[in-house]
Amino acid sequence: MTLPFGTNLFPPRRELLTNFDFSDVIQNNSYSIYFLGTAFDNAAADKKIILTRTFDSNTILESDFVPDDTPAFIKVGDYDFDLPANTTQIIKGYLVGELVWRIFTQNNRHLQGYIIVKLRKDNGTTETDIGEARTETLDLQASGSEYARSAIFMDISTGVRINNGDILRVTVELWGKEDDTQTGTPAGQRDIFFWFDPNATLVDTDKKSDFKIQIPFKVDK
Repeated sequence: MTLPFGTNLFPPRRELLTNFDFSDVIQNNSYSIYFLGTAFDNAAADKKIILTRTFDSNTILESDFVPDDTPAFIKVGDYDFDLPANTTQIIKGYLVGELVWRIFTQNNRHLQGYIIVKLRKDNGTTETDIGEARTETLDLQASGSEYARSAIFMDISTGVRINNGDILRVTVELWGKEDDTQTGTPAGQRDIFFWFDPNATLVDTDKKSDFKIQIPFKVDK
């Protein structure tokens, strides 16, 4: 008697089904959305990590002080948000990011600032830049705050392979300058802030404070 299995008595296990948040049929790629947040572990109590779920805590922000009388832009903050890769994928297409941030100053100081966002991968030996983008420059010439909701774009036209075991990394850099040369005036605060809590609403504005990154992955058909 011949069994109906043929020679494939034990068929191979099916591959894991990969789900994305949405697809772009014109660009023929799919996107995963990542939020930035803070997680805790035994090794580093303030470890930053990319989260794929809504962050439920109180408003979380990072801020950095801009030194007095800095006529050229300097980097005042540098934050890494990591996600270990448990699969192999190819990043290719247009990365889109959205962030809410502000600059703040006292005593009528002249403060300017912008944010650079970088996408990187780290294989444990080498950190490789995949792409980067920067926001517009905010310019504040009196005491108070200037808010922005900024969109950033990266054209990742050459596919970059993320292997199982690599670290996918989003780096956020805060850049600022304070070129006021007033004498006899207290320095006060000169800070650049950004938020990454999608549930929080900024003070005195209706802007939601989500900081999200939409990363494109190549889809073969």
